Amino acid sequence: MNASWNCPDRRGWQRAFSLVEMLVVMGIIVLLVALAAPAYHSVARAGGLTRAGQLVADEIALARQEARSRNRFVEMRVIDLPPADAGNGPGAWRGIQLWMADEEGIPRPHNRLIRLPETVVISPAETLSPLLGAAPSRSGTADFGAAKARSWRGFRFRPGGAMDAGIITATNNFLTLVDARDADASAEAPANFHAIRVNPLTGRVTTHRP
Repeated sequence: MNASWNCPDRRGWQRAFSLVEMLVVMGIIVLLVALAAPAYHSVARAGGLTRAGQLVADEIALARQEARSRNRFVEMRVIDLPPADAGNGPGAWRGIQLWMADEEGIPRPHNRLIRLPETVVISPAETLSPLLGAAPSRSGTADFGAAKARSWRGFRFRPGGAMDAGIITATNNFLTLVDARDADASAEAPANFHAIRVNPLTGRVTTHRP
């Protein structure tokens, strides 16, 4: 009698994983994911900060360009917005929009409201974002479409492209973007930030990342 009828083929057993081996592999994968997750979130937040800084810098540059080309005052407004999933409650400086004076000198929205990445806000600290309070008269409450009535602070470019004379100086002409978790921290810049400086005479923008 052929012995193969009575003995199982062990080659299949040799090729298969045992339950213990599969559990070990799964455990290693879970451990690697757990170790990599903090680094991934850190990189993602740093990327969000870079994108937000570029958005703000581009909008400031656009405000200057529009003021020069259209020969009108253009105002950059920084808007207090709640997180996207928090309804209409308390917020932080995480929105920007350009407003332009019409023929009668009344400021009106010039483009859409831009919301910064949820992990990023413009620091409310006076030492980190003095441009928010450089022009006290440029503040108030306005209707920003879907965001409804929200508080805002702003600064203005004159038709020649320079900023309002006598208000913006070389010491209060910058904003600092920080991680939302650092928004209520001390007045010192955190380890990760994005500073945006505006030349008050030319309106040109420079940025700094540590």
